[in-house]
Amino acid sequence: FRFEIASQGKANQYVQIDFVHASGDLELRLYNSSGVLLETAATSNDFERISLAGRNAGVYYVQVRGENNARNPLYNLIIQPPTST
Repeated sequence: FRFEIASQGKANQYVQIDFVHASGDLELRLYNSSGVLLETAATSNDFERISLAGRNAGVYYVQVRGENNARNPLYNLIIQPPTST
């Protein structure tokens, strides 16, 4: 998924997926506009969150992946950016 932030991120701004972990473990990855992996969230919770705090304005990509080839197509993607465009 592609999104853009218009100003530098703050502590209460993030990208998150909500899902039922027991139905398949998912991880969330954040990439910059050049495709460089910036951060991965992979826990055993029913959500994964990556903070946008300190991230510069620009284009970003998030990828939702199954941990250890898990499959779980039922998730909600939440993007709480400084200002979306």
